[in-house]
Amino acid sequence: MKLRLFTDVKDGAPLEGENPLPIFRDRQHHHPARPVHESMQEQHKKLMGYACANRILPYRMQDRYGRKRAPMGLKSAVLENEHMRAVFYLEYGGRLTSLYDKDNDRELVHNNPVFQPGNLAIRDAWLSTGIEFNCSQFGHHFLTCEPLFAVKVVDKNGEEFLRMYEYERCKGVFYQMDFHLPSGSRFLFLYTQIINPQDVPVSTYWWTNIDLPEKDGVRVFSATDEVIYYMSPEQMKNYPGYANMAVGHIPYLDALPGVDLSYPRNYSFATDYFFQIPEAEPMPWEAAAYTDGFVMYEVSTSALRYHKMFCWGVSAGGQKWRDYLARPNEGDFFEIQAGLAPTQGHGYIMEPRETIEFVQAFGCLYGKPGDFQEPEWHEAQQAMEKKIHAEITSDALYALQDRFRELAKKKPETLLHMGSGFGALELRRREKAGCSYDTKGMIFPEASIGPDQALWMSLLDEGKFPSAFPERIPAAYMVQKEWMDMLDAALESEENRNWNTYLHYGIMQAEEGDFDAAVESFKKSLQFQENVWALRNIANIYRLDGNIPMSMACYERLFKLPEAFGDQAFAEEYMRLLMKQHLYQATWDFYKTLPATLQAKDRISLLAGSAAVEVGEMDFVEGLFKRDLAVIREGENSTSDIWFRYKARQVAVQRGVAYSQELLDEVKMEFNPPQEIDFRMNATLEKKKAK
Repeated sequence: MKLRLFTDVKDGAPLEGENPLPIFRDRQHHHPARPVHESMQEQHKKLMGYACANRILPYRMQDRYGRKRAPMGLKSAVLENEHMRAVFYLEYGGRLTSLYDKDNDRELVHNNPVFQPGNLAIRDAWLSTGIEFNCSQFGHHFLTCEPLFAVKVVDKNGEEFLRMYEYERCKGVFYQMDFHLPSGSRFLFLYTQIINPQDVPVSTYWWTNIDLPEKDGVRVFSATDEVIYYMSPEQMKNYPGYANMAVGHIPYLDALPGVDLSYPRNYSFATDYFFQIPEAEPMPWEAAAYTDGFVMYEVSTSALRYHKMFCWGVSAGGQKWRDYLARPNEGDFFEIQAGLAPTQGHGYIMEPRETIEFVQAFGCLYGKPGDFQEPEWHEAQQAMEKKIHAEITSDALYALQDRFRELAKKKPETLLHMGSGFGALELRRREKAGCSYDTKGMIFPEASIGPDQALWMSLLDEGKFPSAFPERIPAAYMVQKEWMDMLDAALESEENRNWNTYLHYGIMQAEEGDFDAAVESFKKSLQFQENVWALRNIANIYRLDGNIPMSMACYERLFKLPEAFGDQAFAEEYMRLLMKQHLYQATWDFYKTLPATLQAKDRISLLAGSAAVEVGEMDFVEGLFKRDLAVIREGENSTSDIWFRYKARQVAVQRGVAYSQELLDEVKMEFNPPQEIDFRMNATLEKKKAK
């Protein structure tokens, strides 16, 4: 087994920085209870929605990228033996972009031909390619577009393997992934450990998401036929009487009676279902079988026993999304996944000082064409399980877990790529606090500490929290309780009381849920120095409180400062607030005051377009429809909503009648938006008139 570095060159749209504004945690930390069907047993209801609400801090949003592509080099690690080759993006969450069967000249996963971020992750930017490893928080994780530490390690047999790891600072956990491709193996193995070094429990999350090519006839199997599936309110309109959450059995679910839903392309809308593999199953598995006899599958040790199928559905929006994330006709993919909890909407609690570990094996097999398409699902599933167990046994997998656990402690040979400096900072904090922690095979060099950690190093080593220039973006945010306590202690000294200290302290208070205290801290920040950062944070909290007049007043005060025009985020938030109040003319008038550089930003243009259609600026709206916007969020219908309102006003003029809600509803029933702006994931391809 050999490990080397490689530059993968693809046409791509690179990330262009971060949104500087802190996004405060949802006040309700848990997702509200969803309606459930009577089929849901108590064991399925446990921890539903727990700690799954939106949470971003201490990270910032990664919403700066476009659609203009040019050749770009992607720093990659290649792990290879005589049978297989695996390629990993070191700068983007350690994502595996290619798993290639050299013997049969076959790519096992969806290897996206381009690098195109899309707005699907917790922090926005997300990539559709290969296998993604999601840790810590519900959703495509904090570090999916961040560099990880990558090192080369050598076992006692001289086999090289790849280790990637990081300190995840929202939950305060370390996680490590060791990838093994031993000589002679036809499996890529992943040994993962998630470590809670704290003396308190913490919510966590893990889902391995495997993107696979979606082709006609591809069929999904797992070690059980029992699934939990979710139906959105929009879907429920089409299938009245069914609850949001239900338990059923593949291949036929109440969602689409009589339709074999083991075939992803039988869905007309984007959806998923979660296989509830019994705890007694020692080696959970999931597989995708193609019509030519090729099967890609994943097996794991029992800790990772829940599995999932996700598909975009045969719809205009689903197809648009896949083309949007790749190139037309080159990006059709669906996913099989493996995770810790019954669904991705269930929480998972790590106990104090607990380590979670599991092994996954990614492999393939080749049968005869139609082997798994023609038989009834259960018959085909049994045949599939027999073939998988002939390739790898649970005894072999657990023996590997024991071996990999010991290798996980081994010190690295070579640093291949540097991650963030926050792991080294946390270890230094622990040492100073007298609670040192041995990260064993994870090395966080002092050289990783840089500008993002400098302010916090000053607080740790000297008890000082320096001021800063308010025209500049604030230093990296922190929300960890121990850092908040240090900042609280620092504020006892008058020399540390400045606009910058109170700004960061207020952000920590807001993340803790003490919004009244946070507002007071931001006001103290303003007493020391008028600054856009504290004004924005106060405005945002007032908005969350429903105090819209005070929120608007803060934004108006903010836009009297020149720094407000230095970043697009302030204008985006203010325009969104105005639109929420249906102040269309005010939104349009504000847009016209912005510098041309800000007017050109995608989200600002989209908000302006939503106002423009209401105030009669149709030339602007028509121009917006020709734009290739990069900011559309998964599930967002803003472009189609603008088009429907635009079309309804056209129809009103043609008929010589007034624009009305009734006319808008009629247009929505009779027309489809142009395909290039239609991101609705539940819209069918065939219905309604063309534009």
